[in-house]
Amino acid sequence: MGKKFLEAFPSLKLDGDIQGLIAQTEVEKISSNRKRDFLHIYVNSSRIMPRGDITRIEDEIKKQLFADEDVKVRISEKYSLSSKYALDKLMEVYRDNMLYELSETDHILYNAFKNASVSFSGNEECTVVIEDSVINHSKEEALKL
Repeated sequence: MGKKFLEAFPSLKLDGDIQGLIAQTEVEKISSNRKRDFLHIYVNSSRIMPRGDITRIEDEIKKQLFADEDVKVRISEKYSLSSKYALDKLMEVYRDNMLYELSETDHILYNAFKNASVSFSGNEECTVVIEDSVINHSKEEALKL
């Protein structure tokens, strides 16, 4: 087991909402590259955290702990969720995070997924139907889960 996030970064000051969100999150691993210009923080949480809030935490770590250094901070989250999260309910809660990530990495995938029809067969299969276009077909493999 890792340390609680606020134990791993005891001098980090966050506003109340974000601090409450991250308080029970555990840091599983922290790594850096050889140049020490990239800090990767791997966390595990029992609650889904909005990606926008995670980005704010990354920004605060950079600002407060590495202000004078050219360091990129990236938090990669993993979730250990209770069984109450059926696949369709999980998609309701996590879809905004997926859209946020896609908007940051690939606008074509973002638009395809944003406008997609999503359906579920039980709690084990999710079907995503995207608009039938040449550009979307070029990206459909990347959308497969």
